[in-house]
Formats: sequence, structure tokens, C-alpha cells
Amino acid sequence: GDTVRLPLDQVKGMTAGTLERINASRPFRDAGEFYRRAHPSRAEWLALLKVGALDSLGEPRGRLFWRLCRLEARKSGDIPGFFEEAPDLQAKAGVSPGSPDWEYELLGFPVSCHPLDYFAPDVDWSRYVPASEVSRHMEREIDVCGLIVAERIHRTGRGAMKFLTLADHTGFVEVSLFADAYRRFGHLTTRPVVAVTALAEPFDNRKGVMLNATRLKLPGGSIRTRSSV
Repeated sequence: GDTVRLPLDQVKGMTAGTLERINASRPFRDAGEFYRRAHPSRAEWLALLKVGALDSLGEPRGRLFWRLCRLEARKSGDIPGFFEEAPDLQAKAGVSPGSPDWEYELLGFPVSCHPLDYFAPDVDWSRYVPASEVSRHMEREIDVCGLIVAERIHRTGRGAMKFLTLADHTGFVEVSLFADAYRRFGHLTTRPVVAVTALAEPFDNRKGVMLNATRLKLPGGSIRTRSSV
């Protein structure tokens, strides 16, 4: 199929003990069986709920939220009145299916949408050369745009330079910022999505393209920062 399953240890805040109990006890028939066998803390079961890891229990996330609250309260012997009759208050609980903000908070990246749709939903991609077509523009200056998915700094006698890997909807491109460009535009590489004007040149082995940046800027439209959730 087209589903990618992430390991539970990617969810922030999960302890080794809870992960071991989940692995030893699953599959779970319902929320009660999950809670009784895995013994998660509130922070752990809420994190799993937010990223969709409990969707296999077959209930809407809002209903699961209240059910787990009741189980937790019953375990402690303290069941407030509003837990006694809890309808499907999904909207009130704020537990909506596929929340990219929660996924980013707890996983470090969104999984229910493309990262570019999350970080840069309003970019006009028609203004930029797609990564898949960069090789057609050898020895020309072009504009590209993408999400920074890898980066490294290299020290030279003329100062630091930086290498970026950008991803758009069609593929990846490699971008180099030599010392002068890095001094002028390096501060923009802290943003998740950047637009780059660069000269497209072949790798030494002629089997790829390196973009030597002459200018960086933020693309138009609404752009999230990596800490804006």
C-alpha cells in the first residue's frame, strides 16, 4: 500500500518501559486493554493519541481521549463528574485526526501532509525550476526553492561555507554557499524553506548537478518557522 509506519520510539516522551510493554502486549482490542497492559503515563498516551498511533483502536480520537481520561481517573479512584458521561466531544477535546501541528511537535515532522504543504503552503512553485529539471539548465543561473533536509558547514581559509540539500515536490538538489554567499545569506538557512538563485554546474564526475548559490531569499507567501507550533 501507500502507508508508511513509523516506529513508536520516534514519538517524543515515550519511555523504554512503556515501549517494551506495548511491544509485548499488542495487538490491543480496545482502549481499556491498551491502558491496562501498557500502563502509559498521561503524557505518553496523549502523545500517542495526538500522532494517530491509537487510531487502530477503532474510535475517534476525541472519544478515545475521554475514555482514557476515565480509565486514568478510575485507576486513581478519583472520577470527576464530567468523566461519568462523556459523549464524542472530539472538537471540544481538540483531538482532530491528522493534526500536522501535533505531529511536528511530537515527531519532529508532519506525517499527515507533505512537509512543504505544512511549512510553505502558499508558495507559487511555478516560479521555480523543479528539482527534477535542474539538469536541463546546465551552466545557467536559475531559481529553485525547497525544504532544507540536510546541511553541513565546511571551514576554509576564506571562511565558512555551507552545503544544503533542498527537497521540493519532484526531488532533491544540492546547493553550495561559498564563503561570501554564506556570510551574506547564511542567516536564512535557519528557516525551513528557502528560495535560491544559483548557477547550475556539473559535478566533477559529470553525474550530477551542484547549484552554486549567488542569492538566497524567503519565498513569497506564508512560511512557518521550525518552532512556530
